[in-house]
Formats: sequence, C-alpha cells, structure tokens
Amino acid sequence: MADDSISAIDLFLKQISMGDNKRETELNHFSHHHPLILSNVQGDNNLCYENELLILNELNKDKICNACVRKISAPFYSFGLCDFFLHKWCAELPNELEHLCHPHQLILLKKPPEPRGLFLCSGCEYYCNGFAFRRIEEECMNYFNYYLDVKCAFLPKAIIHKVHEHPLFLKKDCVTGGCAACPRRVWMFAFGCDICNFNLHYTCALLPDTIKHRYDEHHPFTLIYAPIKDGPDEYICEFCEEEIDPNWWFYHCIDCDLSACAKCICTERNEVQNIK
Repeated sequence: MADDSISAIDLFLKQISMGDNKRETELNHFSHHHPLILSNVQGDNNLCYENELLILNELNKDKICNACVRKISAPFYSFGLCDFFLHKWCAELPNELEHLCHPHQLILLKKPPEPRGLFLCSGCEYYCNGFAFRRIEEECMNYFNYYLDVKCAFLPKAIIHKVHEHPLFLKKDCVTGGCAACPRRVWMFAFGCDICNFNLHYTCALLPDTIKHRYDEHHPFTLIYAPIKDGPDEYICEFCEEEIDPNWWFYHCIDCDLSACAKCICTERNEVQNIK
C-alpha cells in the first residue's frame, strides 16, 4: 500500500481473499434469489461485458458488501439489478464456525432476527447490520443474543505488535488488567500476552500507524504510543475538543500541531474516510 492509512481489518480480509485463485464465474448463494456473477476490475474474459459495465458503474457509487458491510472491491459477486454485492471471500464464508472465544458452534445468518436486522456484535461491541454468526440457541442458554459480525469472526488468532516483544493472542476481553492503549473498560475481543499481563483491545491493536484525514490534507496523522519529546504541554482533540491524556495512544501531526484521540479519528474515518 502507498501509505498505512488503509484499515488493518480491510487489508487482513483482502489478503485472505487473495489466497485462493479458484474463480467460479457464477454462484448460487443462499443469501440471494438470483445467480451472482463474478466481477474482476482488472478484466475477465469469462464475464459478460454488459454485466461488467453495469457493475463498474455501480462501483462509482461506493457500493458495499452485503455480508461484511465494507466498501466493495474486486473480486466480488453481484447481481447489479438488485443492488446486491458480496466480496468473493464473503461469498465463501462457512455455514458453521468454531470460534476460540465461544464454547459452542456458531451458524451463519444472512439477517439476524433482531429489529431491522441490527445486532450487537460481541466481538467489537458495535451495532452491525450485515451477515452474522450466531450461537445455536439450544446449546447456549447462558449466551443470550450472542452474535459476531464477519470481521470479528475471522480475526487472526495471534498478531505481532511493535509495542510488545511477545506474540499477542486473541482473547475474549481485556477487562482484567486493562488495555495498554486506552482507558476504556469494555467487553470486546482483545489481543494479549498472559506472560506479561499485557492486553490491547483488538480495535486498538489494529490501529494504523498513519492515517490521512480532511483535517490535515498535506500530512498524515501519526499514531503516538508515548508523549512526544519536547512537545506541547497539552494536546486537544480536534474532534471532541477535549484534552487528550498523553498516557494513552493518540494521533498527532507534528508539522501542523493537530491532535486527535484514537476513538474520535477512527469514528470519523468510518464516516468520511479519505483512504487511498
């Protein structure tokens, strides 16, 4: 990538999808009543030319995948007339899943039986509206309304992070011991080292090193793990206008002296992202 501003989750999912070169040009998927056609922006001689043009026009409208609810990118399946899109990787999701953070098998649902299809993901603690993996009711009486969205269901089991010398392993939460990056006490997936009692919320662990934003068109915001040497006495978030505690990770541009707390800049990035 040209810079580090691309979401680590997006990059992780894209790398997985590139790992399999098998390409079925037409797919009957349980989530849609029409056959879905495979599209490849780089061109594919097996694809219908009219369908390719239709899909590429739709891409200009920033279409999203119906499964992971992230911006569509090639390769993907679609039926353009129905405005339905699936990343190739999402189209090949398993119907059942065993996850190390849940004791029982999870099943894939196109639309959870919740109001308007919204469900609270137990991995990230955000409301989601794409495909979901849900616990089997008769097996999980103690896990009421347990859901995982697509990205949380397929997080890596372990990562290497520059701030810690040991591998960090996926775990259910980091409430015990707290997150090393932020003061939030939330029950979300985390990556941790039991040897050192070091933990990071998974959203903190996957923060990009740099990110471009409309508040600073000329320089990227850089993720700061510790206070800046010889820097100002205080840092104010450009979004929430609250003082930033330099004991926690935050974003800063030294050239423009602009700062942002990680929570705010990532929320803004999801809404008005300027990622190339």
